[in-house]
Amino acid sequence: MEHKFTTADFEKEVLEADIPVLVDFYADWCGPCKMMAPIVAQLAEEYDGKVKVGKCNIDDEDGLARMYRVMSIPTFKIFVQGKDVATIVGAVQKEQLVEELKRYYRLHKIINLLKTVCKKGFITDGSSQVMNPFFSL
Repeated sequence: MEHKFTTADFEKEVLEADIPVLVDFYADWCGPCKMMAPIVAQLAEEYDGKVKVGKCNIDDEDGLARMYRVMSIPTFKIFVQGKDVATIVGAVQKEQLVEELKRYYRLHKIINLLKTVCKKGFITDGSSQVMNPFFSL
């Protein structure tokens, strides 16, 4: 299912999402954005449950466009664990978006696995404290 992201729900739907999120920053008047719309809709269906896919109209949500430094459209941003981790600018082949989604979906799975391992106490520093692999070397 393709989502429509707004300022009102961006934090909850994108930044707090428990799966990776692909945001298509677009405008209704943009030719390349119109070319990409069917591809974005296909990705929303194909990755339903694995990646949240949606659109953000920069004319309606100019504050979000400024916050995420959207200078050209379409701009696609991928968010993982609330972080803006990838940007793809312009009309691109579906395969390029798919490769990025796969890369960041794998990252998401690795992060969740590490969190699970740490919570269960499988990684320790010899004391009773569980090490955080994100901040310990």
